[in-house]
Amino acid sequence: MTIDWNKIATAERPANCGWAGTYRVRYSEIGDNGKVMLPALADYMQDAAGWGARILKLAYDDTVDQGIAWVLARMVIHVRDYPGNGEDILVETWPSGVSRRVATRDFRLRNSKGEVIGVAQSFWVMFDLRERRAAQWPDWISERLPNPPGPKLIEPPLRHHQGTPIGPRPLWARQ
Repeated sequence: MTIDWNKIATAERPANCGWAGTYRVRYSEIGDNGKVMLPALADYMQDAAGWGARILKLAYDDTVDQGIAWVLARMVIHVRDYPGNGEDILVETWPSGVSRRVATRDFRLRNSKGEVIGVAQSFWVMFDLRERRAAQWPDWISERLPNPPGPKLIEPPLRHHQGTPIGPRPLWARQ
């Protein structure tokens, strides 16, 4: 997968569904090299996704009373530069589409100079909290999703680069 960093840098954050927040790298989040570790970046993006979902009234607080919640199914992250302790990271995010009841959310990470240092895309499914399984989407979920969604910054492959499927195996392949 080729990353077009210029396209990522110039893509417009959508006004109808975009969110941006600044996160400061803490000492507890850096590795031996003095740079932020990937799990901390993923945590920032998870937090940003929650704030972005709040704008659309699709956050956990909006869905839990209905017995459903979003579950992160997959995330693809590409990082150009890892900031160090005390450095700020601007995380921008927005919903970027829906395919077969899987919602995608894109993320762009910038350093304090405004340079793009990372990009990610997450894949979310709805989970039935009572039945403990994937849930059908109620109509109100689809109605709250932005139309049109924001731009897709990357197009991750559907399959792992070695040909191994990512995610659950199809029913016909299970035995």
